[in-house]
Amino acid sequence: MRSIRRREPPEHLVITDTNVLWCEDKAAVVSPDFEQFWGDFASEFTLTLVVPDVVRGELLFQQTTSALKALGRATAELSRVAVIAGQQYSLRLTEERVRADVESRLDRWLQQRRARVEPTPVSSIDWQRLILDAIWRRAPFEQDPKNPEFEKGFRDALVLETVRAVSAQTALGRRVAFITADAVLRNATAKAVSANLRTTCYESLSELASYLRLTKEKLDEQFVREIQTRATRRFFNRSDSNCLYWQAKKLVRERFASELGRPSLQDDLMVDAVAGLGNDVRWEPITSESIRIAAAQFDRLEGGHNFFWKSPVIFAQAFRCVWAPTETLRGVDYPERLRVLTFDISWKARVKRDGRFHDLELCDVNLRQKTFQSFEHRELSRYGLTPIRVAVAQSGGEAA
Repeated sequence: MRSIRRREPPEHLVITDTNVLWCEDKAAVVSPDFEQFWGDFASEFTLTLVVPDVVRGELLFQQTTSALKALGRATAELSRVAVIAGQQYSLRLTEERVRADVESRLDRWLQQRRARVEPTPVSSIDWQRLILDAIWRRAPFEQDPKNPEFEKGFRDALVLETVRAVSAQTALGRRVAFITADAVLRNATAKAVSANLRTTCYESLSELASYLRLTKEKLDEQFVREIQTRATRRFFNRSDSNCLYWQAKKLVRERFASELGRPSLQDDLMVDAVAGLGNDVRWEPITSESIRIAAAQFDRLEGGHNFFWKSPVIFAQAFRCVWAPTETLRGVDYPERLRVLTFDISWKARVKRDGRFHDLELCDVNLRQKTFQSFEHRELSRYGLTPIRVAVAQSGGEAA
């Protein structure tokens, strides 16, 4: 019988896509979630951060663009002050200095985390294959939803090639973990490095954290990978009406009915202000509801065989706020918002030495996060949301 115990977890090279580090608040260099993850796991598990050069460049572009927009607003406001005061004021800060300072801050953060900025392997890329992939929209290339005649995915393709190169160069005894929330890129990368068993693609920091917590229990690496995959499949089985997911979904609908209903006017400051003008204001759904089931995350082990898990279940739907037209609100666009509710479904199972799951039991359901904010079209694709013509809420299907 195969042993389920091992000695020490292996060293990992952690390669991040832009969406793992990205933070909407550009006052932070990277996402607070990543900072939390790195602080919790980097030292204990010997993790080395590897940032593809194209990812560093994308972060630099986003942060620089945000800073320059703020500089433009500051310059405009200073000009207004000068007009009011009847004086000549000048802002000595230049775009060149802002660009240099933003880059310096980002590189300082990378140095403090001892990150390795991995150059794009230009000389080893099969450019003829890449060109054909772009022409025929083969993953990670895909059609641009806004302009179907155009393709998008060049930066993703360069990230994929970087992961491929790192994977090929990684020595025995080390592992490569590539993290991206982009399912198209993740699947394409997994296929590209499938021959290298030392490389694994993860959809989130939580999924990698789950794997690391399992290895901390000194379980055999193959056993860890098998039960992680099996846990996700056991939680959700489309053809099994008795699987835990269906029980959890019913409990979520009952316990969080108000959160899953129509948004309230107070959910958005702009809408709340419009409502104060005495208009008939309401939120109407503009997409179907989508339910996404993320990979099961290991939580803890009790008694040697009782494994506790958390399965994130994400409810997403887009809405448009509409109101009766008035002279006051003439020309004001109807705001659109994307609502995302993330629930943690806690459950447990007894796992035998051969990796089989027994005695599955639902433990609890909690709302971990709720967001209600403006969005870009690509986010609708990410959640599998499709437009609806009538203003009636509809339920979408489940997707693992």
